[in-house]
Amino acid sequence: MASDLAGQHFDTIIKLCDKSHANLPEHPADRHHIRWDFHHPDDEESLRHLEIELSERIRLFLQANHLI
Repeated sequence: MASDLAGQHFDTIIKLCDKSHANLPEHPADRHHIRWDFHHPDDEESLRHLEIELSERIRLFLQANHLI
């Protein structure tokens, strides 16, 4: 999937786990790299918790950057 993004530039890249740090190269032209480490959910309850946490972090990120 990282090859699908080759040559594109982004204002912000949010990486969600350590594995993504190894698989996605750093793009010097991109302004911000944010690292949000989460454990892989291993059951439905953990997945729901992850969805809520991601939603809240994205909302706070957008508010802090005056995007909403």
